[in-house]
Amino acid sequence: MGFFYVNFFVWLNNYKGNVMETKVVVVDNNKVILRLMTNYFQQRGGYQVVTAEDGLEALHVLEPFKPSLMFVDLRLPKINGEKLCRIIRKMPEYDSTYIIIISAIAAEEEVDFASFGANACIAKGPFGTMQQHISTVLSHWENKEATPLSKEIFGREDIYKRAITKELLATRKHFEATLENMVDGFLELTVDENIIFANRAATELFELSEEALLSSFFPDLFAAEQRPLIEEALASLGDKSIEIGEETAIVLHDRYLFIRLVPFSDQNQNFIIVIVQDISQRKQTELELIEYKKGLENLVAQRTRAYEEANEQLQDEINERSKVQEQLKNSIDHWQVTFDIMSDYVSVHDRNMRFVKVNKALADLLGKKQQEIIGEQCYELLHSTKEPWPTCPHIQAMDRQDVVTEEIEEPYLGKTLLVTCSPFFDIEGEVIGTVHVARDITRQKRAQEERETLVKKLQATLDEVKTLRGILPICSFCKNIRNDEGYYEQIEAYIHKHSGVDFSHTVCPKCMREHYPEYIDEKDKS
Repeated sequence: MGFFYVNFFVWLNNYKGNVMETKVVVVDNNKVILRLMTNYFQQRGGYQVVTAEDGLEALHVLEPFKPSLMFVDLRLPKINGEKLCRIIRKMPEYDSTYIIIISAIAAEEEVDFASFGANACIAKGPFGTMQQHISTVLSHWENKEATPLSKEIFGREDIYKRAITKELLATRKHFEATLENMVDGFLELTVDENIIFANRAATELFELSEEALLSSFFPDLFAAEQRPLIEEALASLGDKSIEIGEETAIVLHDRYLFIRLVPFSDQNQNFIIVIVQDISQRKQTELELIEYKKGLENLVAQRTRAYEEANEQLQDEINERSKVQEQLKNSIDHWQVTFDIMSDYVSVHDRNMRFVKVNKALADLLGKKQQEIIGEQCYELLHSTKEPWPTCPHIQAMDRQDVVTEEIEEPYLGKTLLVTCSPFFDIEGEVIGTVHVARDITRQKRAQEERETLVKKLQATLDEVKTLRGILPICSFCKNIRNDEGYYEQIEAYIHKHSGVDFSHTVCPKCMREHYPEYIDEKDKS
């Protein structure tokens, strides 16, 4: 409805013949701000204004309207202001569009608005004060003054920093750092299936930039033959999560994908979280096991049929491998849903190796509640030691100030873990902790060991297969066979020794009549 209203408003203004007016787009989820800004430009005169309440709607406005000026709030639903600016700056047709940030968090967060393509920044405050700053920026733009405004936030001196906002911003940084360092792809969709968030792993899996992913239609990312499967899963999504990619393969860019769709609500709006996991290595291992097993079975079948039953038993044993999927619960808020939905063991550690945040999977692994773990030393709970490991990935990541990934055999937990530690920084650039993501690869290791055991077992089976070959010297009278040592032995013993075949003795009808005629009745004699 909002999109229809925006396009109708654009058409109506063009119809009035205001072709010489300066086109302005105001993007803010506060309807009061939108109304005040619209009134301000109407009173100023010479401006044509269109408004949008979120970043996704703003992208729909751009193509038909083509504004010269944009006023953008940083905290927007669906696509935030920073990402919106980066997307616009990727579009050559909007190189000359002048972007002004209007932000209420200018005092709490050092906003480097020039880095994401904005030309000026005004701190939100009393609208009368804001009007003065807007007039200053507009005069600068209208007069085409050469001095850039990229180093000044207008009105920041009139706004006081709020401690609660700083805490929320810090929590958001933890959240964003966690998402960016996830091994799995993470996407957020609107109910219309348009992408409004994508982490770094998602851009790598889909081989598209973040700007290309945002606002795109999620099913269109897949091949035509697999698109109906994705659309069917999205259409059937109710209030519980759906998983696809195990029974029916989903292949993208030569990768096998496992996709989990999770519905959630935030501020009376419905969204869809999409977790995309690359399971190519596991699928490839399964295919290699199947192909290798088939080849060995065919080889054994060519040598002797006596081992067909053993081969079938081995096949049944391999096919009895079970799959375990973790059940995820929905949380009432966006952060907790996202954090607790991960099956990997995820935690945030401070510089002193104390837990700052832990997800539900890690809490369950340790047998504790999440709140009981906060503030505890990680090495005491994870390794049951009093001192950290000298080669601890957390210590290496802090020292190198870079991502560290290691495979760890953890005897205390009885698991093999693939651990990734990613440092995160405060606004001064100091390392203040790490995001710790541990994936349980115990099953993968066991599968590899099972494969090696199977190979050894089948090779041993082949070694035991014995065959008869060459020319056998046999006595024309007694039918005894001369063995390799030059001695004659019964044909039954020789064949049993070289092939494992056992004999049962009987008498054919011809010999029966010749040697035991008294046991044959008249009918059989004839």
